[in-house]
Amino acid sequence: MKPVLPRLALVALLAGAGLIPPRAQAAPPPVSSTADSGPGTLRQALLDALPGDQITFSTAAFPPGNPQAILLRSTLQINKANIRIDASNAGVILDGSQAPADTNGLTIAASNTVIQGLRIQNFRYGVDSGNGIYIAPGASSNQIGGSRTIGAGPNGQGNLIVRNGGNGIAISGPGALGNIILGNAIGVDASAAWDRGNARNGIALYAGAAQTTIGSADPNQRNVIAGNQQNGVWIAGDGTTQNNIIGNYIGTDLNGLGKVPNQGAGVALHNGAQANCVGGLAVAAPQPCSPATGNTISGNTGSGIDMLDANTSNNWVLANLIGLSRLGTSANGNALDGVRIVLGASANHIGDGSPAGRNIIGANAYDGVRIGDQLQNRFVADSATQGNYVQGNYIGSDKTGSQALGNGLHGVDIIEGTHGNLVGGDQPGQGNLLSGNRNHGLVMLFGAHHNTAWGNLVGPDSSGTFSLGFQPNGGIDIAEGAHDNMIGGLGAGQGNLISGNHTDGIALFDNSGKGTVGNQVLGNRIGLTLSGDQALPNIGYGILAVSGSSNTLIKGNTIGYNQAYGIWVAPCDQFNRGNVIAMNSVYSNMLGAILTSCPVQPPTLHITAAGASESVGGKTLPNATVDIFSDDNDQSRTYEGTVQADAAGNFTFAPPAGTFTGVNVTATATDSGGNTSALAQHAHLLWTLMLYLSGDNDLSKVMSDLVDRITADGPSRRANVIALIDGRSGARARGALYDLTRGQPTELALPAQIVDSNGELDMGDPLTLETFVGLVRANYPSRYTLLSIIDHGGGWAPSSKDYIPGATPHHRGWLAGSNGLSWDFNPGKGNGDYDYLDSPELHQAFAAISHNGTNKLNIVYYDVCLMGMIEVAYQIKDYAGIFVSSQNIGWAPDGPQNRYVRTIQGILPTTTPHAMATLLVQSYRDSLPVPATGKPFAHPYTIAAVELAKLPAVIAATRQLGIAIAQRVTNATKAAVLKSAYDSTQKIDYDSDFKIEPTDGFVDLADFAAHVAGQFNDPVISQHANDTIAMIKAAVFAKQQQSGNPWKYPDRQWNLDHVNGLSIFLPLGEDLILPVAPVLAQPGPTSNLYLRDTYTNTQLLFVNASDWRALIEKYYRIVPVPTSVITHPVDGLLAADITPPTTIITVTPGLAGLRQNQPVTIAWSSVDRQMNSDGSTTGAGVGGATLWYWPPGGQWGVAGTDKTTSGEFQITLAAPGCHAFAVRAIDNAGNIEPFQSGQNYFFGTLPVGACPAAVYLPLAVSSSRVRNNSQRELTP
Repeated sequence: MKPVLPRLALVALLAGAGLIPPRAQAAPPPVSSTADSGPGTLRQALLDALPGDQITFSTAAFPPGNPQAILLRSTLQINKANIRIDASNAGVILDGSQAPADTNGLTIAASNTVIQGLRIQNFRYGVDSGNGIYIAPGASSNQIGGSRTIGAGPNGQGNLIVRNGGNGIAISGPGALGNIILGNAIGVDASAAWDRGNARNGIALYAGAAQTTIGSADPNQRNVIAGNQQNGVWIAGDGTTQNNIIGNYIGTDLNGLGKVPNQGAGVALHNGAQANCVGGLAVAAPQPCSPATGNTISGNTGSGIDMLDANTSNNWVLANLIGLSRLGTSANGNALDGVRIVLGASANHIGDGSPAGRNIIGANAYDGVRIGDQLQNRFVADSATQGNYVQGNYIGSDKTGSQALGNGLHGVDIIEGTHGNLVGGDQPGQGNLLSGNRNHGLVMLFGAHHNTAWGNLVGPDSSGTFSLGFQPNGGIDIAEGAHDNMIGGLGAGQGNLISGNHTDGIALFDNSGKGTVGNQVLGNRIGLTLSGDQALPNIGYGILAVSGSSNTLIKGNTIGYNQAYGIWVAPCDQFNRGNVIAMNSVYSNMLGAILTSCPVQPPTLHITAAGASESVGGKTLPNATVDIFSDDNDQSRTYEGTVQADAAGNFTFAPPAGTFTGVNVTATATDSGGNTSALAQHAHLLWTLMLYLSGDNDLSKVMSDLVDRITADGPSRRANVIALIDGRSGARARGALYDLTRGQPTELALPAQIVDSNGELDMGDPLTLETFVGLVRANYPSRYTLLSIIDHGGGWAPSSKDYIPGATPHHRGWLAGSNGLSWDFNPGKGNGDYDYLDSPELHQAFAAISHNGTNKLNIVYYDVCLMGMIEVAYQIKDYAGIFVSSQNIGWAPDGPQNRYVRTIQGILPTTTPHAMATLLVQSYRDSLPVPATGKPFAHPYTIAAVELAKLPAVIAATRQLGIAIAQRVTNATKAAVLKSAYDSTQKIDYDSDFKIEPTDGFVDLADFAAHVAGQFNDPVISQHANDTIAMIKAAVFAKQQQSGNPWKYPDRQWNLDHVNGLSIFLPLGEDLILPVAPVLAQPGPTSNLYLRDTYTNTQLLFVNASDWRALIEKYYRIVPVPTSVITHPVDGLLAADITPPTTIITVTPGLAGLRQNQPVTIAWSSVDRQMNSDGSTTGAGVGGATLWYWPPGGQWGVAGTDKTTSGEFQITLAAPGCHAFAVRAIDNAGNIEPFQSGQNYFFGTLPVGACPAAVYLPLAVSSSRVRNNSQRELTP
């Protein structure tokens, strides 16, 4: 739009520039006298002047370097149009010190007059005059001043107007239109550094003066209006309109840097002044002002700009620096507010939402912008002040918006019943920067009502990225009876960014008793950067509603990263109620999402479906409104939807997309009174961790400590953690089921079907495992599931004992079980009263748990010893996705506590099953103890994660390797190569004697294949070996291992450098097949009790299902008696009788009667029966038995043989020390049983520790000093 510049004003400008030719008659002579009147005087020149005349001054009479005064005794009246007084090349002072009061220096009653280069001073005020220059009603298009750089005089074309008793310049009355004031120093000396103020205003426009332009975009034509005793510029009265104030320094020195304060406001608009432009030019409707060169309005004793009185409206303040130096980067604050709008001023505009119209308002002593004033009843005192706009400004910062230049109180202060004001807007650029202030960014107080704040940045810099600091009392306060105000909105562009404040983002409260009610906080971003992807927290709460704030609607806000709660509502009483919290996104706040003291209880939740179609149901108040949220953490980041509870309080919600956005689901409930609850406890969607803790053994305390340690670590953020524990003593001795998710153990009811008549759990019963997993999956469904069985384990270990219902007593020994875990002490079940989960039972349990593989577990973690075997993985390959376990015996001295805490802490929203398995592996590694200072110690361990979907390829390659070896190793030379490969292979301590020995029967499968490929000169065998290695590498996707010293035996070294994640049963070095006498030590078909279980008890499903069995059967090593050596492999065919005999022995005398040199009798009786497929029993018959004996200081040796089916052996215990013996039988088919009822005797003075370590494990010694060792310890 084009500026409205009256024609006469344009004429005056052209004349002042010498562009309008003077009159045709001769120019009047220069003024040459300093007298008041008479020839050669200025007064006479004005009397003689004709329109178009230019009055100049003699430099002889008025030298520019030594200005001379004309002592006027009355005003100089200009009644003729087109008169120009030009003293720009002289030194002329108009002095009114000898004139009567109420005398103006110059009175202009005509149009197109130009006044330049004068100093006008000392005219005294009486009743209403005493102005330096007065432009009367009807006088238009006059120009006061010009460019300060044109002319030789001290002010150039500008005038110096100082020390007058009235205004520096006054323009009044209707018809005083289009006057221009340029380049003057008004109230300061010529340097504009010293206060020479006029007693009233610098410039006064009133009583209908209109279309005046004060200042210019040309720096040489700006006015410096400073040091005046009232306002710099005063614009007042009805009809005083369309005046423009542009480019001036108001309250500063000539440079715009220092203070030369006007004692009132910089610019005052009073008494109905309308449509004036401060920092803009008047234009045609609809916006009456267009941004132009702004003013620097700083350093004043009052406010920078003051708008007051009824009908003072539609004035525009644009592009000004208010409270800053002219550089816009340093402070020069006004002593009150930057802008004050009070006492009925309405519909005024501070900024217009454009960058060109932006005001920079900072460093003022009070508020940046204050709307409303305090009178007698402050709650309604200023209710007529309404409908003002504050848009697009920087309030509290420098001009860049990146440095704080805070106002001393608030950025914007709306108070005292003012209403209908808009701070910001919903269009681009209309929001203000309200940051860096010394108190709040925005406040609405003392009855302020129906005000709106949209689109503002409150706290951050202009980029929305960094905090400007200060604002120690927070971003926005709505308090002390303020009501029905709106902070933000749900429409586009209406929300505010409220971040980086030094206390709360928004606070609502009331201490006045009036009630801060009915306010709305909508659609804001609180605690985030403008981009929304980073934290910019408020130091306190995101939103705080306390102490008398009622009926607040807090809706649709995004509240994150604040250093207290996201939302806090308290207390919940008659003065603080009905606060609705709805549809907000609240996340990552330091103390939590929502805290409220209202009695509305959060809903209880349960996930009713998971996977591709998820839903949540729950219970709450009847007919309550339930908002559903999800979050990857433990707050409420994503609003999913709203559902209404039925009359019974039940509700169900399914997300429209089918699945929830976050992995944890929560909700709030709002009652009919508008009171909203805190968040419900989260229902986790990502992971459910099931911990199966069999502590009814020597690990009782370890398991109990694990529960307590997980609990002490606090709530789980992304996973349900459910534990079933059976202890040996204490409160958990009879078993307990816990939900550990919330940071405290919530005990759940044990299912009746797994509790026996004594109230005991049997963790070795597959029904217990099946029931536990089924219960958890039904009640805690999630996207992923992890089952961890934590206890002792034995892999395919000869010491595993399992209870087999209906078996005869002798069958409840180590032969009955293998790869057992979860060892539960259960009286009445034999075998030392332990029950185990063995391989068939695990296979059975996981088939049931997974519904035969249709609902697989994501991860099965055998957190036990020796279970990292291909045989073990094979059992569950169809029922789980990933298998995690250790190949060797494991656990650090402090048990598993730390690694589970690390795992739970480490779960991220992106933790897939592969990532979780990797986390388990890494947590195992990271939880190991740190070596003590000066004592190098590395805890040996292995752990690996296997993708079970790739296990069939491993099995197929291993099967082909077994076939190739069995078919192509056909002579002793090749057998020796096989033996060499085996001897070089990484062994595993499968007999749990804390030693890794050359004869151990678990070997690393990939390492074995590598040695086979490297040592056999056979391309077929090598190819299958390399295939096996490749398949293992593909299946094992995460592993860790470390060699070192086991914590129980720091003097023993375990070398585990060559483990690769999966072991296999390959006992090519075992001493298990021993003939009872040299005559029986002959090649031929043979079997043993290990292999019996392969065929009868289906323990080794992998061996049965693959041709690995052929390799074991063909090359199982035969160890003869010491007098005979057999080195060649036995035949691969099994005899028809594959069942060894069984022996019962008795020993006399009893241990209590043992004496030195006393004979000990060992009586034995053996039978040989084999169960046939039709149920009958046959057998080849007992072939005899052998007694083995170890005397003190000696070694194992045969002490006697007996070829009958029963008999006696005698041994005399002659020397003091350690004695050991064992008996076993052989049948006529060559089946040899393991040693039976071996015992170790000790008597005399030899210390117990001196018993040979190769024979005895250091077990506990009884009071009779007798140690009973397991069969594997007695194996020679």
